Amino acid sequence: MPSANGSRQSSPRQRSQTPTLLSRLSAAPNPGDTDTFQEETVQACEAIVSAFRKGRTAKSEATLEIVQALDLDSYSETDDEDEYLKRKTALTAFLDELDDIHFEQTRDAGNARFEAEQTPQAPEDEDEQPEDGNEDFPSTFFRSKRARPVYDDGDDSAEPLPRKRKAVDESLFPFLSDTGSTLCPELQQTLILKENYTRDLSHCRQSIMSRPNAPGLPANVWTSILSNDYVDLNKVYSTIYSTTGDTKQSHQFGEFEILTDNVKPSRTISQHGHWVIAYTKYIAGVLFAYPHRAAELRAYGEHITNAFSAVDESSHPKVINYDKAIRSDVGRLNNVLLTDFSRLNHIYTMYINGSGAGSSPSSSRSEGGRGKASNAATAATSRAFSNEPETANTATSVRTAPSELMLNSSAPPRMKTPTGSFERPRRFRGFLWHQRESAVTPSASASEHLRPIPGPPSAALNDSAAWTTINSHPELFSITTPIDVDRFEHLLSSHPNRPLVDSVVHGLRHGFWPFAHDIPDAPDIWDEPSYTVDDDARKFIADYAQKEQDAGRYSEPFTFDLLPGMYSMPIHAVPKPNSDKLRLINNHSAGPFALNSFINKSDVGMRPDNVQDLGRNLLHLRQKFGDIPVWLFKSDVSGAYRLIPMHPLWQLKQVITIDNVRRIDHCMCFGSRGSPDIWESFMSLVLWIAIHVKLIALLLAYMDDAFSFDTNMTLVYYPRYKICLPEKQVRLLLLWDELGIPHDPAKQLFGRSLTIIGYHVDAFSMTISLPNESSIALVSAIRTFIDGANTHRRQPLKAWQRLIGWINWGLNVQPLLRPALQSLYAKIQGKSHPHAGIALNRSVRRDLEWIAAIFQRHTGVHVLRSRIWSPTDADLTIFCDASLSGMGFWSPQTKSAFCCDCPDIPDDVPAECIFWYEALTVLSALSWASSLRPTPKRLAIFSDNMNTVQIFDSFRASTGYNTILLSACDILINSDFDLRVWHIPGATNTIADADAPDGLLNAEVTHPTMGVLQEEDTTQG
Repeated sequence: MPSANGSRQSSPRQRSQTPTLLSRLSAAPNPGDTDTFQEETVQACEAIVSAFRKGRTAKSEATLEIVQALDLDSYSETDDEDEYLKRKTALTAFLDELDDIHFEQTRDAGNARFEAEQTPQAPEDEDEQPEDGNEDFPSTFFRSKRARPVYDDGDDSAEPLPRKRKAVDESLFPFLSDTGSTLCPELQQTLILKENYTRDLSHCRQSIMSRPNAPGLPANVWTSILSNDYVDLNKVYSTIYSTTGDTKQSHQFGEFEILTDNVKPSRTISQHGHWVIAYTKYIAGVLFAYPHRAAELRAYGEHITNAFSAVDESSHPKVINYDKAIRSDVGRLNNVLLTDFSRLNHIYTMYINGSGAGSSPSSSRSEGGRGKASNAATAATSRAFSNEPETANTATSVRTAPSELMLNSSAPPRMKTPTGSFERPRRFRGFLWHQRESAVTPSASASEHLRPIPGPPSAALNDSAAWTTINSHPELFSITTPIDVDRFEHLLSSHPNRPLVDSVVHGLRHGFWPFAHDIPDAPDIWDEPSYTVDDDARKFIADYAQKEQDAGRYSEPFTFDLLPGMYSMPIHAVPKPNSDKLRLINNHSAGPFALNSFINKSDVGMRPDNVQDLGRNLLHLRQKFGDIPVWLFKSDVSGAYRLIPMHPLWQLKQVITIDNVRRIDHCMCFGSRGSPDIWESFMSLVLWIAIHVKLIALLLAYMDDAFSFDTNMTLVYYPRYKICLPEKQVRLLLLWDELGIPHDPAKQLFGRSLTIIGYHVDAFSMTISLPNESSIALVSAIRTFIDGANTHRRQPLKAWQRLIGWINWGLNVQPLLRPALQSLYAKIQGKSHPHAGIALNRSVRRDLEWIAAIFQRHTGVHVLRSRIWSPTDADLTIFCDASLSGMGFWSPQTKSAFCCDCPDIPDDVPAECIFWYEALTVLSALSWASSLRPTPKRLAIFSDNMNTVQIFDSFRASTGYNTILLSACDILINSDFDLRVWHIPGATNTIADADAPDGLLNAEVTHPTMGVLQEEDTTQG
């Protein structure tokens, strides 16, 4: 009963004098009410209590049987509240009776073992107590989750206190002799933090979750993170979209409180985009507890993202399982980093390879299982996806575009093949398409999932010196943009990703912040000198600055010294590609305090649309409507970056200095690391409006170039330019006019074939190639580079870098030439001075001449033939293997096998390197296949050497192996067949274990470093 001061007093526990529940519970149901609470249930529970009293069952068994008899799970507090409360009250009373019996038996028996194993009673103020009005409930219902005996204050019996456990002698631990000194510093630091956290996980978890800047993760995830254990990304992913708070549930059984999580997360990861969302959140949590692991987690994220990009979407569950297995394995070990890939090769074989033990759907359930596919482009960046649900159902008034030109949501699923991560070889750089393609709009679709653009960090907003500079010279700062922000916002009223829309609209009104972080050691003022020695460039820069000032994008000039917060970066004038015209570049990467050093590369890096996406959409059109004629069109935005205003605090950093005259740049500029992401975020929303509001289907954009095709061959009059254009192009220009986006007539082009972002696209022949004038210019530049070397046969480093970059661009549509660049890369390796002369040796000249000859007869990529295919689609299959004593390959279709002794290894290859023999075997198989008539169109070669597979996948290798790739290039170009080199587990590939057969010499495969191969007639048994 309550004491005089109102507090509840406890009394000694007494044995229950009433044998039945019906007379004990004032709130118990009427036993005659058989419809809701049958008397048989009560009698069954009393029988269980009686059995426990007589010692026939243990308390845990009796508790479980009572819970099962009352069956609370079949009732709901909302659906049948009365019945639920009756059964819950009954459960509490029966468990209380078990407590009474157990307590009495323990005291009477003087069970010292029981007392020694119990934890001491917690202080009264730590126990949960029932509030007034709940006195009908036994006090045991409100106990904390730890099991402990209850000793009431009023019990003056001589009750022995629990004894302490015997101390552990840690000096006897044999494993303490291993100090971990052989571990890398990162692992040592991880173990130090882990050992500290795991001393009291509950306390550490509570402490970290109480921090104001702690990432929002559930308690069970924090427990795993602090233990440096495996974290289920499904739980992280579910938490991001949860609307129900903590999923933890509490079940109190007598003196036990059981906390459980939902058995199944509410959301599961089924594709790359889901994984990026969850992994980004996971990284935030890990770095909060283990900040030194940033480089490791970033590198591992890139590794998994590369694995996703290397396989078809139907194989994404393999990569998800692969990631799950790696993190699970590393979580169990203390001496392995996530980036120790060489120690995790067995996991790659198990889950990624088609024949791996973990790759079968029946062997392991994917982390996240299967989910709805997303049309959003999956960019591997920290802001690639927002915290908003992908399947958000937002009520909109958007009209539906014509179904035949919209994304094909019902496209047939792509067949899963056992080809592993090399289904789409890297050397093709995305210029491969599936047999059945669905249409895509990556940028517009990504806008529905992109994270918002962040504003200035708190350190910048609280910089009083910077604000003093702005407030003392307000005439130097301005928010300038031609965009009709109100109209832009209105047209996006139905867009589902409100955080992104709000951040872009806010940036257009108040200025953008380019993802920059605070650097504590950075000075308040920095003036990086700018050197422009060319008179034409100097005049161009001066004229450009005056035009920008007249347009309001530069401030009025000033001559006083830089004030606190101001930075001045160099500016340069460089030629535009394939033009004599110049363009201004702001060098934000110059100097020890370059502005780009304030922006982490991991924070940016969105993927724009490209001609591969256009090829996919054209294929989708051909699949549905055949060879119907189309107009290709592209429209260019004038000014692009200069349309975007920057925040005044960032304008402070954009001081332009020309001949000691300074101006403030108000707008986003070329040269800033953050500019592409801000522009692409804005442009993705413009594309979304065009597609979903204005019904301009399948519109794509690469930076300031928007492009697509139109099946309506009737041209439409555009009054502003007084010309006729394709209908979709006119509707796009009208939208830009509505939004205030500027454009010029000379940049609005269309045709049956058209140059789009540097590639010539022919919609009739379905080819993508270099424009003829670009091929001629590239060949001319190569010949000029060779012939223009001075008397010492040297060219400056910047000329080497410019030519390599140009050729690299051409490799997009001529990927087989990649090995010929190896000699050029080798020559400039370790060089840094841009004007230092580098000699052209014989191999460089030979490779450049070969590249020029190929580009002279360049035919480009034929979209209809450049397809992704699986081993079952091959015209010819060859299996290769090699050992240090012999090499061999065999073809099942031709029933032919070949083998030979290993030749001498070249001087520039490490001795006894099995890798070189394996690669040479593949080349020999390729050479033999090219001699067959008819020549196979699709050739599949299998090797159990992963290095060999990788060099043929990327067509990139070091000097000793590059000769093999160059020979392969010659064969492939001359034979015109499609090669795939795939991995096969060594246990399956047994050629190297067989002795060289003594058979009839039926075929010869020659190579400069290899003798004649013997053919085994496999039909002889």
